[in-house]
Amino acid sequence: MCGSRRRVIELKGDVMYWSDEKLESLTAAELKNLLKNVGTQLAAGKVSNQVADDLCARIEARIGAMRKIAACGKRLPRTATLEHRVAAEIGRIAEELAIRYDLSPETARKLSGGTTRFVPHKLTDKSGLAKTSGAMKEGKLAIDRYISYRVRDEIVSLAFILFKGEPEENGRYYVIGTDGVFAEGQKFSEILAGKGDYGWSPAFTRRMFARPFAELEAAAASYSLLVEKLAPHL
Repeated sequence: MCGSRRRVIELKGDVMYWSDEKLESLTAAELKNLLKNVGTQLAAGKVSNQVADDLCARIEARIGAMRKIAACGKRLPRTATLEHRVAAEIGRIAEELAIRYDLSPETARKLSGGTTRFVPHKLTDKSGLAKTSGAMKEGKLAIDRYISYRVRDEIVSLAFILFKGEPEENGRYYVIGTDGVFAEGQKFSEILAGKGDYGWSPAFTRRMFARPFAELEAAAASYSLLVEKLAPHL
């Protein structure tokens, strides 16, 4: 779009200007009503096909954008700030662990020889921050930033999770692991309890336990003990 360039549509004999900025100021209900009105005026021959098609396309694009925002859960700036903070904090824990243990994908593969369809986990994202879960990207969780490590069929993860619609103070750090190395706390499926789909296979989900922590230091200490069970020291 051309930003401030005015778009013209003739309705009821009047020339009205519908800029993209003006469309952005309308609610979803107002946009739907406008879309219906354009169709009515087009059927009555009061607006040309070209002008109607142009405006309808922009209205529908705006409605689609609003739906996407709603589906992903529009976050307040404060929530976004919290997400960035915990992503950096958990990323620093990963950096500290990588100094003490060999957490490379290559070593994980060697330790997992014979494991069918084994895929090693990258500890962090490309920037060294905690990774963003698929559940968060799909809008199922307000915040879910995590690090993880896998050897054979065992996975251990340190995450910060905030469920949608809950206040920030309800966010918690979670130490999560498969039952072969971690069987404390609750079944992770019980913690989720329909609040989010974590995207694991049913088999892995049934094996996952999780323990919540209010403070990162305690969570990191617990997670370090799990990593100790799987990764060799440097």
